[in-house]
Amino acid sequence: NEYFPSKETLERVRDLHVLTCTTGYRISDRKRIGREHIEKGVIKMEATKNKRTTTVPLTPISKAILEKYNYELPVISDQKFNDYVKALCFLAGMTELVEIPEYRGGSKIYKKYSKYELITSHVGVATFITHCGQKGISAKVVSEITGKSVKVILDHYYGTDQNFIESEMARAFGSHNSIMKVS
Repeated sequence: NEYFPSKETLERVRDLHVLTCTTGYRISDRKRIGREHIEKGVIKMEATKNKRTTTVPLTPISKAILEKYNYELPVISDQKFNDYVKALCFLAGMTELVEIPEYRGGSKIYKKYSKYELITSHVGVATFITHCGQKGISAKVVSEITGKSVKVILDHYYGTDQNFIESEMARAFGSHNSIMKVS
């Protein structure tokens, strides 16, 4: 319909979201990335929020996105970006329902949302940090890359998901098929 973003807009939003997922930059910093921040395959700039200098090595994907736009990324307002990334995720089929606890008047209730409704620019940052943790990159290194404190990374991002729990148990004790049965 007339309110749905164009194919070109969705492509730009996809590229910007993937860039966030491969650099870990908050939306305020991602908007600023330019050729002047890149030296020898590394983005170096001061984070807007905490004034820490960040050092982010480019991956082949992030480099390709920057080159696609000749190091002048499209400008999209924060609110429109979040609206468009939801539309993009809807089109990608991220419609399964998830339950989210909410608190009202001291009571905990569970509300159901389609996954695409929950996606925002911050999910890209969380994706980057989570992937770093899954790939064995230390919280200290991720802290240097993102400008976030080690405590914040450990407390808020390096969580455990079901796949990680299962793989760690299998690594430690063998697969669930090979664990001795207690009789």
